[in-house]
Amino acid sequence: MQLKAIVISLKKSIDRREYIIKQCNQIGIEYEILEGIDGSTLPENIRNEFVQARKNAYAPKGLPPSKWEVTPGVVGCAL
Repeated sequence: MQLKAIVISLKKSIDRREYIIKQCNQIGIEYEILEGIDGSTLPENIRNEFVQARKNAYAPKGLPPSKWEVTPGVVGCAL
């Protein structure tokens, strides 16, 4: 069975994308590029909804904010 790599890459990260494509080609890995979501460009209300959902899930379990508050990059990665 031939495996296929799914590469999630921000459109603006041209050097990173080119690097991983080169690596895949060199070792013969089939790949597909999916455009990532840049969390820093998302509206604040979207980021806040994500953080609130995590808070609702984790705060009742006694986890501190450091476990459920996230950066915009984490939100983009999750989406």
